[in-house]
Amino acid sequence: MKKTIAVALSLAACTCVYAEDLKVLSMGLGVPGIDEPQLMGMGISPNGKYVCGTIEMGFGIFAANTETGEVKWHVPEGDGDSHQLRNVDDNGLCIGITEEGIYYSFETGEVTPITVPNGWKRVIGEDLTENGGIVVGSLSSQSYTTYGAYTTDGKIWNVLPLPTKEELGGAYRRIPEGSAAKLISEDGNVIYGCLGSYTLPMLWVKNDKGEYETDFFLGRYLADGIDENKVVYGCSAIYGLSLSPNGKYATFLGQLEDERTVPMVYDTQKKELKIYSEVQPIDETHAELYPCAICDDGTFIGTIGLPYFNQYGTFIMKAGETVAESYLEAFPEYKERFEVGDYYGFNMPTGMSASGRYIMGYTFYADDYMDQNSDAYYVTYIIDRGDISDVNEISTEMVAPVQEAIYTIDGQRVNTLTKGINIIRMSDGTTRKVLNK
Repeated sequence: MKKTIAVALSLAACTCVYAEDLKVLSMGLGVPGIDEPQLMGMGISPNGKYVCGTIEMGFGIFAANTETGEVKWHVPEGDGDSHQLRNVDDNGLCIGITEEGIYYSFETGEVTPITVPNGWKRVIGEDLTENGGIVVGSLSSQSYTTYGAYTTDGKIWNVLPLPTKEELGGAYRRIPEGSAAKLISEDGNVIYGCLGSYTLPMLWVKNDKGEYETDFFLGRYLADGIDENKVVYGCSAIYGLSLSPNGKYATFLGQLEDERTVPMVYDTQKKELKIYSEVQPIDETHAELYPCAICDDGTFIGTIGLPYFNQYGTFIMKAGETVAESYLEAFPEYKERFEVGDYYGFNMPTGMSASGRYIMGYTFYADDYMDQNSDAYYVTYIIDRGDISDVNEISTEMVAPVQEAIYTIDGQRVNTLTKGINIIRMSDGTTRKVLNK
């Protein structure tokens, strides 16, 4: 892309291209990649009305109204390569990062820096609730270690707690340094992120006092060589993290005993783990599924194979099912749009609205899909699945927790209560102290 395009970016333009009823966002300047920059969508609002993302992997930022097709964008000064909007609320308020954390208003087109608290190097903006009332992200220290945090006024940031040694189980012998908050439910009750440098996924759940408590759910499932009932033998927070807008479902990638990597979905209300271990018939050679986004009923989308590197297609796993469909199977009406992108790994699904009606991603674009030598570019697309009914609302029914493990005050696991103070870990991840005389 030529740098002269930066001049055109100060103009207001809006258009939306329809290909077999598939919405493809465009700046209205011509062919994406030739006459205008490439739009790469990263976040979609819970109601599906707004999307946001990055221009050409960091050249600038954009936001769009999916109902009207209007696209607005901004190119910061300089040649930075980390400009991106990561999520957007139901009113078009976006959050992201340039050289610093920022808000971007679709309505006004204004960019507002996030206030950096004293003693911190910068704020990394990640996500916000449906009305923008609570914002989550990470505070970066002078040594670049990040700490997951949230704010309700944009100025005072509260660092989220780390799990206790007892909660960690066999995952760590010591509490790792730092964390990152990546996603928040639309009502603000659940925050999803990771420990340390994107090592293991973890949750923060708001209690009756309005405070966030840790739920390091993997501590109850990670195999540590002691408890043979543990079923997860490895995982990472680099790929696979997504949270349904209602906060009920959290996805991640887990490794089984046979070293297969499969999608796993944690139910934050029932505190149950669903493992999609069934061998997938989508592709005989590259059948590992990497989740990218999940909606309120548990339907999730993702890539077949490792995103960006060894990706061999795109899939949807519908709620209640254990066998995934490729996009070509699930959306045959868009076959021409997706088959080349899926085949060459150029289709990246990135978001779902709360109901699951709208699916967003960015994929291969070309003037002639039949010409293998035709220039290819990325464009952001929106799939409208029509009216989606019977979406499961978040359950208020709680499963009574049971005692899972007992520890002495110095962290040693024991089979029965010992004399003195004992720490009891329950199946819901909570702990309590018990004095045994």
